[in-house]
Amino acid sequence: MAHTLRRRLAAFAGLFAILLLGSPMAQASPEPWQLLGSGQAFVAKSGDQLGVCAGDDQLRKGAPLTPADAPFSTFSVGSAVARNMKTSIGNTDLKNVMEADKTWIVAALYDTHAATATKGRRQAESFSWAVQSQLAAFGRFPMGRLSDDGKLARQMISDAEKVAGPYLLDLWSSQSEGRVVIDNIGVKGRAGWIAGLPIEITLTHPLTGEVKKNLTSALEPQSVEVDFEAPGEVEIYAVANGLPASTIKIWEHPKHQDLVVVPGEKSSIEARGSIEIPVEKLQLAIDTQVKAASIRAAESPVDLVTVSADKWPVGTNGKPVSLVLRAELYGPMETLLEQTSNVPLGMSPIAHTLFTIDQAGTFETPELALADELEPGFYTWVVSALADDQQGSAEGLEAARLEADVISDFAVPSETFFVEYPPREVPPVETQPSEPTTVPELPDETEPPVESEPSEETQPPSEPEPSEPPPPRRPLRESRTRASQNRARSRPTNQASRHLLRVRRLLLQQSNN
Repeated sequence: MAHTLRRRLAAFAGLFAILLLGSPMAQASPEPWQLLGSGQAFVAKSGDQLGVCAGDDQLRKGAPLTPADAPFSTFSVGSAVARNMKTSIGNTDLKNVMEADKTWIVAALYDTHAATATKGRRQAESFSWAVQSQLAAFGRFPMGRLSDDGKLARQMISDAEKVAGPYLLDLWSSQSEGRVVIDNIGVKGRAGWIAGLPIEITLTHPLTGEVKKNLTSALEPQSVEVDFEAPGEVEIYAVANGLPASTIKIWEHPKHQDLVVVPGEKSSIEARGSIEIPVEKLQLAIDTQVKAASIRAAESPVDLVTVSADKWPVGTNGKPVSLVLRAELYGPMETLLEQTSNVPLGMSPIAHTLFTIDQAGTFETPELALADELEPGFYTWVVSALADDQQGSAEGLEAARLEADVISDFAVPSETFFVEYPPREVPPVETQPSEPTTVPELPDETEPPVESEPSEETQPPSEPEPSEPPPPRRPLRESRTRASQNRARSRPTNQASRHLLRVRRLLLQQSNN
């Protein structure tokens, strides 16, 4: 009878201690405490809170206090719970209520088996024994023998260890061509991956906003993928809910051992990170063609540049990237040189220009800043897209990132043109006036001339004077030959025209080849 009374008193003392453990709201209007179990292995329940005493008989020692006189101290799970040595009168060698690594198991015990503890005496005693086994004072007070020799208590501890911390939520992120992959999603505890936890992944892009992915943790890591059309820094936030409580409450009794209560609430673990989606590299091809195969020295040379690309990237602002092209002019050359992949040694461009585009297409080179007119001869263009030229931005556009430098060959026939020689001024040839070529009529030698009768008034001379002989007749062939010579002397030679014809023939031959 006395033994039974002592058990009841001990249980009531434990109940009183638990009563003081409630939250401020519970302390103000506490629910009636229900005593579960017996002896030193008891559990008291009030609402959703369970309390376990550290194996002491507080009421029998005469130290009941009102809730207002028994404030609780709150400790974070994962740190050692220190004893209040000012109120401790026994076991002074113990400095902690429990060590840091034990707090994880105690929190997990409350999380996994608080509901089990309320199902009956055996369950309540096993739960109390399991909690007390993690305290520093365990073994210093008589616990009594459990009805199943501790089998259920040991199972409770095993279950708690599977979900006990410390916890790790360590995400791995990678990206390729705008696709962000989040790997290693899950929560690890001290025993490995924890299954059944709701996890939410939030990816925030500066242009497209938030994308959420929800999944449930498993006994192995998981992954998610999200595609983004524009580059930029993507913020990653992950939260796993449903973990055991993150705090433990302790009431320090003035004379006896400590009262342990874990709030009936869940905790979570978070992870943050970011990943940069760079501007996609531009893969392009350049094809060129001079606008005119030959020009005059006073004209400006123009090259037609055709840029093609399977896809034109966009910048972090969502606009197309800008590409800076370089066009270099080489010349003059006396003859056409063979096409080569590199500029011959010793040759430098006589001028160059940079111009910017933001899409594929065909573009004309801007006017070159030439110091003087081009000299006659052959000229060739070399057009390139170089990574070193892609600096800064143009008109609010971001610079392109090139997969590789693209440089056209030297002396490509379609890139070569000819500057014509200026027409030569030939001085006029002075010519002598030609002599008249009229041949006087000669008398017909076959018929003698008819003698006219002299008039009465005209008296013929007694002795007529002989007539003067006619000038000799110039041959017709000699006259035509001299005219041809005069016309030949007056025709100027146009050396530039003949040279241009030769150049055009050479250009035609090379283009056919």
